[in-house]
Amino acid sequence: MIDGNDDSAVVPDSWTEKRPPVTEEHDLDSYSYEKGNSKPAKIAAKRGMLQLIDEEQCFSKDVSKYMKEQWHLFDAGFDYNLVAVFGSQSTGKSTLLNRLFQTSFKEMNESKRQQTTKGIWCDRGGEMPVLVFDVEGTDGRERGEDQDFERKSALFSLAIAEVVIVNMWENMVGLYNGANMGLLKTVFEVNLMLFGRNRGAKTLLYFVIRDHVSRTPLEVLGQTVTKDLHKIWSELNKPDELKDEQLDDYFDIQFTSLPHLLLQPERFDTEVRRLRLDFSDPSHDTYVFKDKYSRQVPADGFQHYAEGVWEKVVSNKDLDLPTQQELLAQYRCDEISAAALIPFRENVQGLSISIGGGNVVRDMGKKFEEIRTQTVSRFDEQASRYNKTVYEKKRQQLLATVHGELQTVFVGQTKNAISRAVTSFEETSAKRLEMNERGAAGGKGYSGEFCSVIKGEKTKAVEYVKSVVEAMMLKDAEWTYSNDIELLNKKLDFATARLRMIEMERIVNRAQKNAMVSYGPQVSEILADARADMWEQILMGLVDSTRNGELDLEIDVSGMDKLGLEYSTKVDGDAASANTDAAAVELQKLKRRLRQLCWEGLVKHLNEELGEQMLHMKLRNRFEDKFKYDAKGIPKVWSARDDIDGCFATAKAEALSLLPLYSSIDIGCLSTNFALKNTLGKQDYFYVAEETATGVDEALYEERLPVFQLRRFNLESSLVLLNSIQQRGVSKKFSRDADTMFLEAKRAVVMTKTQVPYWAVIMMILLGWNEAMVVLFNPLYLVVLALLGATVFVIHNLNLWGPAKMVAQNATASVSKMVHNIAVEAANATNPDSLDNKTLNASSSPRHFRDNQTHGGGFDGRSRTTVGSDRSSSPEAGGFGEAEMIGLKKLGLGGKSKTYHSHSTKNGDSEDDNHVASRIQTDTKDALDYDFEFLKAKGNDKFPLGGGKGIGKRKGGHSMEYDRVLSTTGGNDSDIESD
Repeated sequence: MIDGNDDSAVVPDSWTEKRPPVTEEHDLDSYSYEKGNSKPAKIAAKRGMLQLIDEEQCFSKDVSKYMKEQWHLFDAGFDYNLVAVFGSQSTGKSTLLNRLFQTSFKEMNESKRQQTTKGIWCDRGGEMPVLVFDVEGTDGRERGEDQDFERKSALFSLAIAEVVIVNMWENMVGLYNGANMGLLKTVFEVNLMLFGRNRGAKTLLYFVIRDHVSRTPLEVLGQTVTKDLHKIWSELNKPDELKDEQLDDYFDIQFTSLPHLLLQPERFDTEVRRLRLDFSDPSHDTYVFKDKYSRQVPADGFQHYAEGVWEKVVSNKDLDLPTQQELLAQYRCDEISAAALIPFRENVQGLSISIGGGNVVRDMGKKFEEIRTQTVSRFDEQASRYNKTVYEKKRQQLLATVHGELQTVFVGQTKNAISRAVTSFEETSAKRLEMNERGAAGGKGYSGEFCSVIKGEKTKAVEYVKSVVEAMMLKDAEWTYSNDIELLNKKLDFATARLRMIEMERIVNRAQKNAMVSYGPQVSEILADARADMWEQILMGLVDSTRNGELDLEIDVSGMDKLGLEYSTKVDGDAASANTDAAAVELQKLKRRLRQLCWEGLVKHLNEELGEQMLHMKLRNRFEDKFKYDAKGIPKVWSARDDIDGCFATAKAEALSLLPLYSSIDIGCLSTNFALKNTLGKQDYFYVAEETATGVDEALYEERLPVFQLRRFNLESSLVLLNSIQQRGVSKKFSRDADTMFLEAKRAVVMTKTQVPYWAVIMMILLGWNEAMVVLFNPLYLVVLALLGATVFVIHNLNLWGPAKMVAQNATASVSKMVHNIAVEAANATNPDSLDNKTLNASSSPRHFRDNQTHGGGFDGRSRTTVGSDRSSSPEAGGFGEAEMIGLKKLGLGGKSKTYHSHSTKNGDSEDDNHVASRIQTDTKDALDYDFEFLKAKGNDKFPLGGGKGIGKRKGGHSMEYDRVLSTTGGNDSDIESD
């Protein structure tokens, strides 16, 4: 950490607090610092600090006085704690204590990089019942190579304090001197010799990693320090009776870290406040002052205890310094090792980046080997010149560091491989199972390939991860991946459980569909009969169909074995019995889910069958069965003697009685029918609340296995099929239809009452007797009559009057058209070239048809030319124009051609023009009557005018053009049948 005691940073004056000078007694106000603003905040009480051991190694005689007057702990009994700080000089130990415990230890002046704390100082930690010891830093230039005191002070701290805070920077981790490992080794050895098995309570070594700004996790740093401590312990020269003692028998180790004080002041203060809970809040998870660390020394006897411990430490001669050669070798090897690790860490960082995003890098093992060889070679090149023993140890430490940092990449790539294997396993298995399901849905049957698919894909996933991990293994690296394979298997098991749940859902849905295939038509048939026990029959059919589905379900589930079952169902007990119980629990859940689906399928089918339209049809059909047909199913022919009103009322009432029957599912039979009472009538038939799981990770279970869950089910909520509003609508619509059929029956009775009078029949017999005898006794007439009678009989029995009428009308129209076309063609063929176009236009012709045009009222689109008379020509005028005479020379009527010409008398005079005109008028009128009737049969009684414009109709219904023709021919419209 860079703080007020850091050589590596030039700190602005505004960042530090100009503290008041400290008197010999250190009797000054206690301060604490808040949020890194270096503004002191006074704490409640004014207390003084005591130099417990001065720089001359003399123990103070005023401990009890301070315990009573300054710290107010003399009467605390056992209710106080002891904590000391240990670390290199100028690493911010005093700063840490002041902020953590609200003490007032003197801190270093930034303008003078020199020793601040001399000897061992003691103060109470704020309002906490804690005595805090600020120990002189190690490796200071003021003492130089005379490091006897720092080792003794360290040994004293380990012996007296319950918790020893080891303050070190992050960049010291892995170093020998910087991390005070050499000092700790000596202290551990002497500690064993001095106290041995009579030590009593353990000591907590609380490592605070300062300036933790790198990406290296705290766990990794802790593992490195712990490994170094265990190695130091294993290398101690222990007494024979203590050879089997382990570090854990005397010390517990705990780690924490703090961010940079100057670069991250707010975060630093936040972490310090959090760290303070470890020393002040007994309910906190990481509270450090546990009973097993207590020295069990009463507060009033603390001075005597501490002084006795210091005397043992001072009188021990084994605290001499190691040889200078070994120290030099340790120092230089550490420097060389640190320099070799710089490019190594750059390479490791590059590898870490390469595996980001879940990537799996090929040939990772080769890259590991390359950078390890390069790092060790750099170290061997220079460090091999120094003390061989120290060199070998430092080389092993370097390899341990290299392996430790490479292991982070090893672990990262292993996790990526596991994630990729699990994802591939789940996706591939899901696709194969889905294809298997499509085959089952296509009628091929359920193949039961779940076990083979899961086992095969699981084997592939494990082999893939092993191949990736084994390719990264380094010789001499104590790496294991058994835990990773165990994690992989666990993830695969969870994925299998998810796949099993999906497959369970498919099986249940398939069983429900198969059950409804035969049950649906059965329900429709029962609804059509609408008997009084209709709902009992339907519910019995549901129970039977569901039972058949459950049998199919058991067969399908049994083929899936118990893969994934250990996580899919929550049960207690050992693994073997748990799997058996889980299988039973799962099967019961599936059966209940199937029952829910079958019930929902029934309700859906009922809603389709008993919708408003369908229900209206059912009521209408029931009414027609009772009203229009007798008991034998023969249609009724109503007569005046029948009670139509009574039949109508009975049929309508019976039809409307179906409405409440169809409107809701009647479950009253559940209490009377034994079979239904033991199935649908049981409370746990559809749903039962799931029990709380034990032995399964609840959070993981809820997150990873949400697929198949038995839903809550309420039978009563789905009983109503039609509400009252819908029922009224259906009833009203049906009543209108029933009333219509009642009126039709009434009309039929009235029509049968209209008969020919008896006297008319008698007169017809008397008057037609002779004609009847002629027909009966004439063979020809009799045969014709018989044929006509047979034809009429057949047409009547086959109800072919409609088609016969249409055939007759079409035949008549065809014959009329043919006759008319012959007449027109005959007229045109007489003298087509002599016709004057001007005399045939719409202004002079009463009947005009356009050439090569099919009009809405025309015949067949063929070119026709009809001839009329000029308006100037009339019978009263004494004759016709030239065009009229040419057109009327040949007019075919009834298949005959009539030619009009002038007959000369003997004296050469022409026949009377009036006589000829009269003949022409008669024939023309007949032709116009034919044309008019023909157009009426075609649906158009209007003649087109020239230019395609229509003409109006006069009041009598005939066209004005027709009147003009009549006026020309001398006829009148009284001869023409009205529309």
